[in-house]
Amino acid sequence: MAATEDFYKELASDYDSMTRFKQRLRGEEQMLRRWRERYGFNSALDAACGTGLHAVVLAQMGVKATAADPSAAMLD
Repeated sequence: MAATEDFYKELASDYDSMTRFKQRLRGEEQMLRRWRERYGFNSALDAACGTGLHAVVLAQMGVKATAADPSAAMLD
């Protein structure tokens, strides 16, 4: 697992720009709003969150969001 951890540690600072974070954020927000309307949740766990895309969107919607990832560098 050390190789995987090292890979994500090196990748962390560039991850959002590589994944077009802002463009993805708009699409993800629409999806999460529909889910929240449908299921009415007020808290969520974003497991293996990477840089926390879903947790960020959920928190902006007023959801108590917890983000967790095995790579501490991704969460910085």
